[in-house]
Amino acid sequence: NNSLGFRTFIERLFRKALKFSYGEQHIWKQYGISLAWLGRYKHSLRVFEEATRLIPNDLHCHHFCPLFCATSLFHEGLHHSKQDLAKELKGLRPSRSQLYVGIGYQQIANQSNSDRENYHKLALGAFQKAVEDGENDHLSAYYLALEYTLLNNIPEAMHNIRCALALRADHSPSLHLFTLILTATEKHFEVLNVVEDALEEFAG
Repeated sequence: NNSLGFRTFIERLFRKALKFSYGEQHIWKQYGISLAWLGRYKHSLRVFEEATRLIPNDLHCHHFCPLFCATSLFHEGLHHSKQDLAKELKGLRPSRSQLYVGIGYQQIANQSNSDRENYHKLALGAFQKAVEDGENDHLSAYYLALEYTLLNNIPEAMHNIRCALALRADHSPSLHLFTLILTATEKHFEVLNVVEDALEEFAG
């Protein structure tokens, strides 16, 4: 389709640009983003790994590598998240690095058959630390609520999802999780109210 054709064109454009501007940091970053845009996450990760080697103090490159925790490259993303925490890069929020570590553990737990309980325990600890380090980060509160939901700890899940929504009321994944938690507690009338309020507030 047209969208895929455009994305492929952009990727080829930056790939050719690298031949003439190998040391240009913005070309590396744009090339890595274009590959991720195409769903070529493994190749994109390698590009950002090279970019962080060439530009060790560039925070944006260090941010992109842990994001692969949320793709199929769980172990690779987790590795880079741990590296970010160890380096304690100036200007990089520790809470966000902790968050990516937790996402990595959570994704591995969801895919694991043998050591699922241990990975969920590690994920929970990472998310709790992320919330402590970044009290105003709605994503940390959301993922902590999600982890408690996966562990079937509904009271803690409810508490944390309310915190996430208090920090950012228009975060659609938080609203979705909130309605699921309410449904699990059979508070159907409240679910209906949440959905109606969300539609009224954020539709259009």
